[in-house]
Amino acid sequence: MPVSIQFLGVGGAFAMPTTPGDLSTAPMQSNMVITSESGKRMLFDCGGDIRFSAQMCGYGPNSFDAVYISHEHADHAGGLEWLLLNRLFGGGLKPVLIAEAKLIQNLWKVLRPGLRVTTKGLMRSGHYYDERWFSLNEFKEDDRMAWEDLTLFLVENVHVRHRTRPMISYGMIVETKRRSSFYVSADTVFERETIIDIAENTDIVFHDCEVGYKTGVHAHYDELLTLPDDVRARMWLYHYNPVEAAKKDAVADGFLGFVARGQTFTFD
Repeated sequence: MPVSIQFLGVGGAFAMPTTPGDLSTAPMQSNMVITSESGKRMLFDCGGDIRFSAQMCGYGPNSFDAVYISHEHADHAGGLEWLLLNRLFGGGLKPVLIAEAKLIQNLWKVLRPGLRVTTKGLMRSGHYYDERWFSLNEFKEDDRMAWEDLTLFLVENVHVRHRTRPMISYGMIVETKRRSSFYVSADTVFERETIIDIAENTDIVFHDCEVGYKTGVHAHYDELLTLPDDVRARMWLYHYNPVEAAKKDAVADGFLGFVARGQTFTFD
């Protein structure tokens, strides 16, 4: 089967249904499923509403062989407790948890209070998942990883600027064995040169995009509009407010468009 990425959600942390109470109108948080040629699935981020967004696309807690986490915000990691407890008590196999080395340590610190004490005894992280981590250093020697038939490259992005302790979010470039490639930015401020460099070396860029008011922690539509034509021409936008996005014509502005919830993209 072809390599694919499916967007379980396309909204931000505070995504709500456009029709109150009707989950079918919710953009859901921006979590995705990457499927390898072998059929193994990696959940790219696991936000707090994953139990709904996964089910709406036909998945359950046992559907994923690996889980990648880009950073600690709840819309990207807040569903891990739900998934891991379901796997532990539902008889599912332990998933592989993939993240940057320091981040994977932080994740257990966050998860431990809810997962430590169970009717099966006192639990450690190894009871719930196997770890694989990227060990980044200043020379970026270890920013790649083989998973199934894919090669994963980590991209270190600033999500929340701070003079001494910025919050880092790790985007990912995925390359197939036939050298097709795509980039998922995760959450990042606008970094013009980084985007241009990546776009020149990948087939498709999936980039987070604020529309409407500016929070300063995501690339904004107005900023992305300043990118060269050939970069916008290979860029899909996600992590947006659907009400504000409806006021834009992304295709007319040179982008490939706004990703729709549930939309799937395939790669050779």
